[in-house]
Amino acid sequence: MKLELVDATGNGEYPLAIPASLVRLTDFSDSEILDLISSIQTLVLEERKPLAIHNLSFISSHSCEVTFQICEEDRCLVPVGPGNEYVCFLTYGSFVGMLDILRNVADGYNWLTPGEYLDEPAFLVSKWGTW
Repeated sequence: MKLELVDATGNGEYPLAIPASLVRLTDFSDSEILDLISSIQTLVLEERKPLAIHNLSFISSHSCEVTFQICEEDRCLVPVGPGNEYVCFLTYGSFVGMLDILRNVADGYNWLTPGEYLDEPAFLVSKWGTW
């Protein structure tokens, strides 16, 4: 599974793309998606601990780092640190919704956060890197 920060404008080819950038999970097997679901369920939802997904053994981080953390309101991807490091702050219910999306993404794609959080960057899961 690959975790990457993507320029959705295609290096300026699509200057009106909204959002202009996104964090994307792509190139995954069925077992990797199940491992991610299990990690979120156990660490984030049950133990209520932050989960640095870029440190999971089955995720290859190419250009960003993302940590999942429960909070009282959805804030989505919040930049932290000097580089492309983000904390994905979501409510318990929004993480449950994320698990449903991950379970059903199959060969397609979907946004991993509530629709009103498609600002910079948005968070996408896409089996083959297309949307």
